[in-house]
Amino acid sequence: TSDLQAMANLAANRVRQTGVAFTFEPMSANERRIIHLTLADSQDLSTESIGEGAERKLRIRPKSVTPQG
Repeated sequence: TSDLQAMANLAANRVRQTGVAFTFEPMSANERRIIHLTLADSQDLSTESIGEGAERKLRIRPKSVTPQG
């Protein structure tokens, strides 16, 4: 679990620095859940699962910024 959390945080930092979405290799539902939960409190990032079945992956991307006014 801590390995997945570390991977999630590394990927999140990369997305923050580059502004480019990061997609993990296919992983199990439980592994995706751990990463979703690890990054759930991030104000500037969102996570989503993409793909189907055994090919399902998790993507971390910057949250779109809505201009004020």
